[in-house]
This record gives sequence, C-alpha cells and structure tokens, in this order.
Amino acid sequence: RAIASANPRSGGDRTYQVARLGFHLLQAVVLTQLHAWPVFLATWILPSLTWTKLILRIRSIAEHFGLRHDHSGNPTRTVLPGFFERHFVAPRGIHHHLEHHLYPSVPWYRLPELHALLMQDDAFRERAHVTRTYWRTLREVSTPTVVPSQS
Repeated sequence: RAIASANPRSGGDRTYQVARLGFHLLQAVVLTQLHAWPVFLATWILPSLTWTKLILRIRSIAEHFGLRHDHSGNPTRTVLPGFFERHFVAPRGIHHHLEHHLYPSVPWYRLPELHALLMQDDAFRERAHVTRTYWRTLREVSTPTVVPSQS
C-alpha cells in the first residue's frame, strides 16, 4: 500500500483519481459541445483497438526478435523504413532502435544523424543489425535459419 500511494500514477492516490476523472468528464463535455464524438472515435478509439495494436506488435518484433546477443551492436535492430512505413508504422525515428539502445539520451530527431555517424565506423557497421523495411524484417524473423551444432 505504501508503494502504491508513493506513485501517483498507480491509482492509489485519491487526488490523482479525482483529477483523472475530472479530465475525462471535461473531455466528454468538450467533445459533446463540439459534436466531435465521431472524429474522436474514428481517430483515437478505433485505431487503438485495431491499427495501433498491429503496428506495436510489428515494431516489437522488428526491434527485439530473432537477433544474436553476442555483442553490444546487435541486441536490437534498426529498420530503414520505406515512405509508407516511415509515416504510418515508425514515425519520429522510432525505427532507429539500435541507436536508441546505445545512446538513449539522444532525442528522436537526432537519431538519423547518429545512425549515419555510427555507420561510418567499420566495426560498428559489421556488427550492427540493419534491415531495410519492416516487411523484410518480418520475412527475416519468420524464415527458419540453420543453427550450427555446438559439438
């Protein structure tokens, strides 16, 4: 109980609960006054139940699945998205996941520059896992590979 009340986002703090309820009531009033419920449902609720869940799953697979973990340069991958993917699957540089893991304090808008800088280093380029497009990434992780025996 002490931990729950120490973290206001845990729902244990009464003030937080009241503020959250107030926000949602205000939001409902504004949406009703502006007759904006259809827009809200179409742009927030429907995507959160469909497209967003699919995209989050694809990005999670692309970021962490099917990788060797034998070096700091390959615990995750960077995906170089096409035009559609850059705008609808991986906006704001989220596809530069390897760079983000290595340098988490770099803001999203500087990740492409960091990627270019890191790729100039031969050792990094050799070990970094970079795949072009999310489609190729999905094919890559779903294609069985032969693992050498350790005998």
